[in-house]
Amino acid sequence: MITTKVLRNGIPQSGLNVYIIADIKLCTNGTVRDAITDENGEAKIDFKPSLTGNVIINRQIVHQGALLPYLTIHI
Repeated sequence: MITTKVLRNGIPQSGLNVYIIADIKLCTNGTVRDAITDENGEAKIDFKPSLTGNVIINRQIVHQGALLPYLTIHI
């Protein structure tokens, strides 16, 4: 499970669609997952931590690299 917390000016953002696209060479159970941020600005996505890939919010790549168990994204 990867939890992505989305903040804008330090305020949690709810209702945003967060996509994770994993490096296809390392992923055997699909490469794209998404979730909507809750009232705490968190989206819990069913992916194994330690994969590499991209996090996309509002059609923009906001993170590239290691997909850690907990990511905080500032938009």
